[in-house]
Amino acid sequence: MAHFPPAGGTDIATASVVIPCFNGERYIGEALASVLAQTHADLEAIVVDDGSTDRSVTIARGFRDPRVRVITQANAGVAAARNRGVAEASGEYVAFLDQDDAWLPEKLTQQLPLLGASAAVGLVYCDCFLVAETGAPLGRWSERYPLRRGRLFDRLIVEATVPISTVLLRRSTFGAVGGFRTRYRFVEDLDLLLRVAALHAIEVVDRPLARYRLHAASTSRTLGIEIAAEEFGQLCDEWMARDAARGPSISRALARYHYLAGKTAFYQGNTDLARRYLAESVARDPRTRTRLFAAVVRHCPGLLSRARQLVQRLRGRAGATPGTFPDRFA
Repeated sequence: MAHFPPAGGTDIATASVVIPCFNGERYIGEALASVLAQTHADLEAIVVDDGSTDRSVTIARGFRDPRVRVITQANAGVAAARNRGVAEASGEYVAFLDQDDAWLPEKLTQQLPLLGASAAVGLVYCDCFLVAETGAPLGRWSERYPLRRGRLFDRLIVEATVPISTVLLRRSTFGAVGGFRTRYRFVEDLDLLLRVAALHAIEVVDRPLARYRLHAASTSRTLGIEIAAEEFGQLCDEWMARDAARGPSISRALARYHYLAGKTAFYQGNTDLARRYLAESVARDPRTRTRLFAAVVRHCPGLLSRARQLVQRLRGRAGATPGTFPDRFA
């Protein structure tokens, strides 16, 4: 388990923003600039370069602002990079920003009071704009997923809809739950959020204060459906062993995850894998929607392919959409 010692000295930035980076030369400048443009200026930006082979480090070091620190390490994965950033942080509060996302100027100003007002609140997130790889607008997160507050563990494990780039929490809370666990490559952010949600209430700012980018290099695409589903299953098994009373929520979570995995596999052209995941979903939660989709995949898959093409044309935004798997149309 990672160790996060208390900051020493008296020169403490209110907020430490950790930006993990791996071959992010295309976007890292925009991400870092959005942090430095915050109306809450009492911050530090810690870029942790995780073994990049492009110009990421050069671009980050080109920012002549004393609040920027650039740390380099051999490639160890995004979880390890974020942990390294928090270990180097001096702020009372910690926020995370992925290299291809960006913030609006009021993000920290809007979030910090909510976290500081109550010790019961362990984490604050916010709504965000969705943008394409090119930066073209694709709507808002809240248009697809509800913004929830309160004790959210059971909701969070089922819905998994808190983008890590919108999160702000106390550094002490991050340390108390053990940070990101490097065993996970796909669900490392959900794993952390669940451990916070099991102990604390979660608050939300219902304004879009970040830009969440959807593109072909997303983790779910590069790692693959089967690895993602396997990791999510391991995470659910851990929580079931820890607290059997959460069994109904975990079963619903697995059903939903397999449903989305099945839809994604189908839309990627892997009908056999789609049928397997959909069958697992139906076995856990035989809702009409799931059974209907599974039946159509089995008996007339061409109908679904044509329906998806129609949805894409109507939306005018073919390609990735947010959620557990970026190809899904829920």
